[in-house]
Amino acid sequence: VLYEAEIVLQEKDVVLDVIRQRFGLREVRRDGNQILLNGVPVYLRGTCDHHYFPLTCTAPMSVEEHRRHFLALKRIGFNWLRCHTWVPPREYLLAADEVGMMVQVEPPVGIGVDEWEQIVLACRTHPSVVLFCGGNEAVLDEPKIQFLRQFAGIQKQLAPDTLFNPMECLHGVDASELGD
Repeated sequence: VLYEAEIVLQEKDVVLDVIRQRFGLREVRRDGNQILLNGVPVYLRGTCDHHYFPLTCTAPMSVEEHRRHFLALKRIGFNWLRCHTWVPPREYLLAADEVGMMVQVEPPVGIGVDEWEQIVLACRTHPSVVLFCGGNEAVLDEPKIQFLRQFAGIQKQLAPDTLFNPMECLHGVDASELGD
């Protein structure tokens, strides 16, 4: 269920600013190897979204186009998308919110802490975003592990109702040491 909140800033009878924000309420947590959505075990059935848009060569800026795509995926049983090394635009996340598609946001290679904070802040208002990921197939030496711990701390501070996946294609490292 999506709700909309409106905040109006006014001085006497003069409206100075208005903001409307859609939001949804959900709880995502991990219990052992299970992911729980609102207390119910959920299995992530989805695909890796490689930012491949052959008709436009870039992500469509239309909520309707993303909605059509997500509904087609839901019809074949998918409930989750991993955005492979790209941060989806607002229209993508709005459509995912509307149809109930869960999303993993995974930043592009080479971002720093400031960019990570901006990504989490931009995506945390979308109930479709259930996972943030620190990257993909990186060599996990001690500096990278510390970097991922810093990312996990930022994510937990700014979006505590989401999970953190330290690295896609993680080998030989216990992910619980780095995040969820």
